[in-house]
Amino acid sequence: METRQHAKAWVGQRVLRKEDPPLVTGRGSYVADIKIPGTLSVAIVRSPVARGRIVELDVSIARRCPGVVEVVTADDLRGRVAAFHLLQERIPPGLANSTQASVEVQPCNLAVLADGRVAYVGEPVAAVVAVNRYLAEDAAEQVVLQIEEEPPIAEPAEALRPAAPLVDDGTPGNIAARLHAECGDVQTAFREAPHQLRLELRIGRVAAAPMECRGVLALQPQPNGEITVWSSTQVPYIVRSAIARQLDLPEDQIRVIAPHVGGGFGAKVHVYPEDILVPHLAMRLGRPVRWVEDRSENLMATAHGRDQSHEVEVAFDDR
Repeated sequence: METRQHAKAWVGQRVLRKEDPPLVTGRGSYVADIKIPGTLSVAIVRSPVARGRIVELDVSIARRCPGVVEVVTADDLRGRVAAFHLLQERIPPGLANSTQASVEVQPCNLAVLADGRVAYVGEPVAAVVAVNRYLAEDAAEQVVLQIEEEPPIAEPAEALRPAAPLVDDGTPGNIAARLHAECGDVQTAFREAPHQLRLELRIGRVAAAPMECRGVLALQPQPNGEITVWSSTQVPYIVRSAIARQLDLPEDQIRVIAPHVGGGFGAKVHVYPEDILVPHLAMRLGRPVRWVEDRSENLMATAHGRDQSHEVEVAFDDR
């Protein structure tokens, strides 16, 4: 009875939000706001083309630029950082109660830094680490990158053609996943419905463009082996699991913190190459390392949404 009366006193009443004051008074703490002495900054060299073979990647000039501490490419990560899966084999929450549901995920691995080939505009190719962001970006401009461009695959329908080149060599037919779900007796519903309709729908691509772009900050390993990572992410536990797998570390040795996040809109529910790269660099250099993308990087390299083609069949009555 007491619980019921307590609930009745609150239902329909205004409830003050506790999380707003630091945000509306300018006291929020985002990845870029965290101050740790000696933190190094990362600038990413990215592919300007959608598909092609890397014929030259020369970082020798960048290594000699003022303030540069390290420059890494795929050669430096080989055997130390594994490629990671783009998708996870799990039933989406909305289909968990389906009478029949199954999902099949292809390997579809993503390299932290492009190794020999590039598969999308904005794919990381090299990382420059310097004492501050300005010097890191200046040095990144000195990296010589030459790509033998190949025809890109820009439409889902093109990627499904039998002769279409593979976006990823480990993904036959360019099919990353198959999901099958049934709720109720679908065949009977179609058979008995007085009306049926078939539609082909196309949803255009959008960019989330949150106020805060993506960012990752990692501390060097502590004496007990623990690594702390701050990430502007909506899925800190998934990021933690990915770091553990790709860096071959015990999961309980990694702590991922999502500080205030300046918007996500779904774009920050993924694991990105930088989520793996920055902790690796902190381990490699024994110093705190931070990367924060700028707006151009965000529009180019952060996952876009939609861009879907649907073939829909519906059965309905007159109600």
